[in-house]
Amino acid sequence: MNTKQFSVILSVLLLITAICRLPTIAHAQQSIGFSIYPPVLETVIKPGKTITQVFTIQNLSESDKIVTARVIPFVPEDEHGSPLLKPNFQPSWLSYFSLANSVITLGQPFNFSAGKTDQLILSISIPANAKEADYYATLILSTNTEPLESVSGVTNSAVNTTIGANLLLTVNTKANPPTLVRIKDFTIIPEDILYRYGEVYFADNLSPIRFRAVAENAGRFLTKIGGLVRVSKNNQAVSLQSLVPANLLAGSAREIEASPSGTITFTPHLTDFGSHKVELDTRADNSSSHSELTLVLLPIKVSLGSLLGLILLITIIKITSHTKPSA
Repeated sequence: MNTKQFSVILSVLLLITAICRLPTIAHAQQSIGFSIYPPVLETVIKPGKTITQVFTIQNLSESDKIVTARVIPFVPEDEHGSPLLKPNFQPSWLSYFSLANSVITLGQPFNFSAGKTDQLILSISIPANAKEADYYATLILSTNTEPLESVSGVTNSAVNTTIGANLLLTVNTKANPPTLVRIKDFTIIPEDILYRYGEVYFADNLSPIRFRAVAENAGRFLTKIGGLVRVSKNNQAVSLQSLVPANLLAGSAREIEASPSGTITFTPHLTDFGSHKVELDTRADNSSSHSELTLVLLPIKVSLGSLLGLILLITIIKITSHTKPSA
């Protein structure tokens, strides 16, 4: 195959790939249909108080829709911060929520014209005798008036014909309720190590090393966590990576992400070898936690490369020395 034939085949393959992607992109844009802002409400409210929050909603489709607004409880689903909607769960505290709109009521369908922008005025009224606790729910906009089954909900993302804004409500007399955050897990991804002995990890010094960290909120109230990962040798820092601030719901665990890549990663240099201390420090409003492990970097690839180079050099010398000069 010559260069011209290869170029033609490559161009055809790229064109086919582009054409195959178009319907997927168009379908994704059509399926969303609505938008809601803000996507998350986080608030601390005292018992006996009432607050309101205005949500701006848009019908992004080209047709009118019959829409129902509802407040549905959710629980943490996994260690990635995903909520699991529980529409069949009807706790008494759902009565704390109502809409102050003149023509839109929770649970009642309304007409939402194509391209229209409107507002939902959510009122949250906490009784004076309300229990001091966290209450998690999602303000749902749905074209489906039938009861929803339990479904994973993603803030400001489509679940069939449904979008939602998460409501993270803390009822407490204090602006910063007490929290208890601890590190549940801090390890190196097994694929990135050569060997592990207890909390000592052995790895090659020319390969990126990824970490998995999970924080746990053992308290009763929501908190926001942040922090830092520090890699040091002989008490001198060789790498610092900030953690992405994230909400940690009460009684849940969440995998910690780092900035900017999302994955906590340490990429050693050629000169980085020997024992290193890796420290994870997390911070919350009034709580902190610390964990550490030992990383031993070995020049395995460098040694193998040098050995292969030496073998190749010896082989060349032997071949050259046995080659008779031509007359």
